Amino acid sequence: MVINEREIQFEFRDDGEGGGRFLASGNVITTLRELVTSDNLDEAARLYEGCTENVGEELLRDLAAGASRKLCLQFAEVLADARDFARAARCAELAGDTVAAARFHEEARNFTQSSDHYQQLGMVEKAAEVAERNGDYKRAGELYLRSDNLLRAAQSFERAEDYLQAGKLYVRLEQWPRAGHTLQRVPPESAESVEACWLLGNLYERSGEPHAALTCYLHAAHKMPIGERSLPLYYRLGSAYESTGQVGEALFVFRKIA
Repeated sequence: MVINEREIQFEFRDDGEGGGRFLASGNVITTLRELVTSDNLDEAARLYEGCTENVGEELLRDLAAGASRKLCLQFAEVLADARDFARAARCAELAGDTVAAARFHEEARNFTQSSDHYQQLGMVEKAAEVAERNGDYKRAGELYLRSDNLLRAAQSFERAEDYLQAGKLYVRLEQWPRAGHTLQRVPPESAESVEACWLLGNLYERSGEPHAALTCYLHAAHKMPIGERSLPLYYRLGSAYESTGQVGEALFVFRKIA
């Protein structure tokens, strides 16, 4: 079926399921421009909705060739009304409107681009929320940390399975039980296990569990020989021996670091 409206030719292509799309050709871009410049945005959106993908790409090329900022922003709203949020975002980018671009990218579920735009705007916590929606929990954690939202940062790092970073943040938040539970999930064979055991030992000492603290310090010392950087660890190890009544072992450790 072929119909004519506003000098634009449309061919209706049946999809076989009782629906279809109008394939636009002719001066559709010109007509869309006329509608937008005359502030008939709703009509432009309805016309655009009947068009296919090729019209959207042609429109973007036409705008990129030198359209004004105002026209690009108007078309961004038209495309958004037509639920083409991805191209609406590109129109907003052509206009240099980062706020609108971020919003439209988010609507289009282009979360990486949206988060980048929000971060560029200095809306770091919003950028983190969008990254979280995208399942990029590592990036979300880093952004929440930059915005000083330590709890959301810790939760995001935990979801990203960065248990050391999450545990350290829970320690800063003085959420001792959750910090301990999270640090215990650091793989014992990983390079991060030394720091995790150090922190766990501190937590066990704090909660009056010297034997558990000793176990943690021993695991860390097994991977970290005596040296300038490891002196605090060996001092805590000696103290843990002393707290558990193992005075001989405590003296041996203290003599080695003296």
